[in-house]
Amino acid sequence: MQEDASKSNPAVAALLERLQQGGVPQKRKVIEEAVALGDDGVPVIEAGALSGVREIVNDSLIALLRNEGPGNEILFGWLRDGTLGVTRLATAFKELKFEGGPAFICECIDAGKFKEHQIAEAAEYLGDNPSPAVVRTLKACRLAYPSLSTMLDRALSKMTGVDASAADVPDQAREIKSQVDGSSRSGAPEKKGCMGAVLVALALLIALLAMAGCDDVKRKEFGGLIGVVGYPPISGAKIEIYEGPRWAGYDSTQGLVGTGVTDAGGRFQIPIGDAFLGRPLVVLARPQTGAEYLDFGSSGNPVRPFTGNRRPWAAMIRQFGGGEDTIAITPISTAAFEAFMRLPQDEVGGTGVRFDTKVVSECNTAAGNAFGVYADAAETMPAPPGGAPFVALGTLDAENNNFATGYTYALLQLAQAANDFVSQTTATTDTALDFYEAMFKDARDAVLDGLYFGAPIDFFTQAGAPDISGIEVDGSSEFIDFIADNALDNDDQLIAGAVRNNAFTPAPTDIVDGQEISTGSLRPMRFDRIDTLNYPFSGNVELTIEGAGFHHTDRFVFRGGVPNSEFAVDHTSVGVDGEIIERSSTRMRLRIPDFAATTKTVPNALTVPTGGDYTLLSFVLQHRPNDTLDAERVTEIILSADARVTRRTELLLLKAQIGRLEAGSVLRAATSGNNVFTAAQDPAALVPGTDDVYALRIRVVNPDVAAINDVGIDLSESEFTQLGAALVADVFGGAASNRAIVFESAADLTAKQQDLAPGEVGEFVYPFIFLDGEVALGAPVEFDIVMSGVSAGAGNPTVATNDVTVFAREVELAPVEPDATPELQSLTITMPATVSDGDEFEIEFAVMAAPRTGVPMRTLRVESVDVTIDFDGETFTLHLGDNFFDEPGPSGLHAKSLTLLSDGGRAMPALLTQAAPGDSIILTIQTTSGVTDTLTVTATATARDTATLAPSSASDSDSTTVS
Repeated sequence: MQEDASKSNPAVAALLERLQQGGVPQKRKVIEEAVALGDDGVPVIEAGALSGVREIVNDSLIALLRNEGPGNEILFGWLRDGTLGVTRLATAFKELKFEGGPAFICECIDAGKFKEHQIAEAAEYLGDNPSPAVVRTLKACRLAYPSLSTMLDRALSKMTGVDASAADVPDQAREIKSQVDGSSRSGAPEKKGCMGAVLVALALLIALLAMAGCDDVKRKEFGGLIGVVGYPPISGAKIEIYEGPRWAGYDSTQGLVGTGVTDAGGRFQIPIGDAFLGRPLVVLARPQTGAEYLDFGSSGNPVRPFTGNRRPWAAMIRQFGGGEDTIAITPISTAAFEAFMRLPQDEVGGTGVRFDTKVVSECNTAAGNAFGVYADAAETMPAPPGGAPFVALGTLDAENNNFATGYTYALLQLAQAANDFVSQTTATTDTALDFYEAMFKDARDAVLDGLYFGAPIDFFTQAGAPDISGIEVDGSSEFIDFIADNALDNDDQLIAGAVRNNAFTPAPTDIVDGQEISTGSLRPMRFDRIDTLNYPFSGNVELTIEGAGFHHTDRFVFRGGVPNSEFAVDHTSVGVDGEIIERSSTRMRLRIPDFAATTKTVPNALTVPTGGDYTLLSFVLQHRPNDTLDAERVTEIILSADARVTRRTELLLLKAQIGRLEAGSVLRAATSGNNVFTAAQDPAALVPGTDDVYALRIRVVNPDVAAINDVGIDLSESEFTQLGAALVADVFGGAASNRAIVFESAADLTAKQQDLAPGEVGEFVYPFIFLDGEVALGAPVEFDIVMSGVSAGAGNPTVATNDVTVFAREVELAPVEPDATPELQSLTITMPATVSDGDEFEIEFAVMAAPRTGVPMRTLRVESVDVTIDFDGETFTLHLGDNFFDEPGPSGLHAKSLTLLSDGGRAMPALLTQAAPGDSIILTIQTTSGVTDTLTVTATATARDTATLAPSSASDSDSTTVS
């Protein structure tokens, strides 16, 4: 159709030529002009829909929908024959915020134009767009398609604001379910669509939770994956494609979709059937005989064998989109995958469930972000390097952009850094491939910092090695900073940018700058705690956020209660505009802007009305994979929806926290405290990290123009209650009647007082105890803390943090019996006396808990077991937690599974109780034929009281002979 139209209409021919040659803005302009031509412009719009350029595909699909003549015919034809998936169409609707999308989908369903699997694809999108029409359509589908009940019920559950009965299961549907489960189906209503697609619809269930659209409308000439292993490339590698949620491990073929072998340039092309549309995929590049790695950066750029016990490289994509879908398997994508598979199950669920599009996307983009580029580590195709020593390759559409060359820059830089590292060690046989494998181990704790769950990695600390482990003072990764030190020279930069004439996004200097401040994080963000909720309008208060998965491009947002009322602080902000002072993968510290002095626009919703005490607003942490707001990839966490800003000048309490005080002044928020003592115990005499120390941590700021002196806790103004009754707080050595809570001595409290200059922040830590017999065990005690001081202003008035009552912050802690504190009494390792080489065997870690005395014991949570296996002159370290995934190790060892003896299920965390104080964690190890030696296992288990967070640990070792 396009060719015929271009021959008969010169205007169409001109538009088609411009569409082929222009960039994205020019292509969008072409589609606009084609729309203006009416039916005559449809061939141009059709070409745009087949262009493979995401923005142009989106524009073109909507244009075809709006053209009720030939445009509709093309669109419905594609939907009928599977060329266009409903998921891809819904993605266009979402990304362009096309308001007519839900109505169009409903009309198609109501008219019988969608098959059953297409309704399955549409369910999630409709569920996110509630309206009476959508409710009616989904209810009709709920009756007609009992096999889709789970996904339809999920969609309908979001409609209760439109129709209170939306989430109710219809009686007819219950009858149908009964009939399907075991009796006659004669009462089931006739339904339109393909019954054979029921299995497809059910299999799509997990993937539907994760769909976010693909870059191409499926093309009939090829359906499958086009990819590369590199760069530098690996030729002759075996490629295996798996359906992500079904993949069971490196030694399993479960979920295998297709296989292939890479060519001399590291490329492959493997067909995939339409049955896997929309599925998340895992793709492995396995070592095999004949596979070779081009060791760019090593003297002479030799080829190295990619054989033997090398660990496979891996990549994962959110979904298979049909047509010529692309994937990159690189050391960076492999690091993302290693982190992804070991994310805590408490956060993302088990192996299959974790393949949610958001989690996959955030790990892939975080990996690119860690190396300073704007790449999704798997879904961005790096551009082929040009010139020696690389094989000449043609350029795919997906590789012909500045982001692709930016990714290539980072990959060649990493290869060069790997060789720089091995050249400095005394181990003469190590290569870049060994460096990558150590990096993959580093990645398993989801941060590239040269450490494995905080422990040094032997390869990175061997003799002569440069120091690349740990975190720098500003929170950045030493490992990534080492990569930054290996910027490409001009010649190698030309090789990396050959496809785009040495054009990179970001620019090489910006890539390196980003690496120098990179946190090394490879995971989605997680928020644990924040130490500030209130702040003065004049700002200049430091705020600290703790959690995991923080990246150097993240930004902190002050958000008001009306749309478009935001003020952001990012890594480019300085001075009165706010500033990121420290940022690591687990901690961010920033200075709140001086909103009175900044030259940036401050929305009215973030100011304080004249005569008002405060304004309520939200604190938001926003992750962006780059410095531009790509809405599809931006994720955010609401840190607090009730933060407050004030112009009042009284002493301002920023936040109060309560919890267990441990070594290094680390305060762990706890719900209960086993700090019930007699009056003879001085709280100041308790030693953090050794004793049970529970404390208040208070932060206050002086927003006045005058100093405030002698600032400290005011026990006479503070309030303490339990079960609605007031409790008396006193100082150690005091004599207050009916006292139940005891702080340090009056002299100690006075010694902790601080003089705060204007704008100065003070932090105060106050240990305390509950008095035995004076508090009810198990019930929270509420602390409403007041801090006070003496102003140096006129009249020297006493000022206190409760002068503006809404800023009072309550915290609570429940007193519990210290003697009931559970402790890990023992860890016992048991293995067979001998093991035959090539066989599997089990290592049993038996853990036993006991209370401090003979009283009933609270629950103990065994959180991790750190294992060291010495075998055949090699060391295999394992951190066994709730995120275990099978792990190949040195000398052919392979950690295959981790289970709990008592129920055979998920091993960690293991909960030990009064009724069942013991259990065993079973680790299965596979050995390799021909490798024999004494195998020694040393392990330390770490546990905490679930209520008070009191820690305990136990260790053991054992040996066996592999013969």
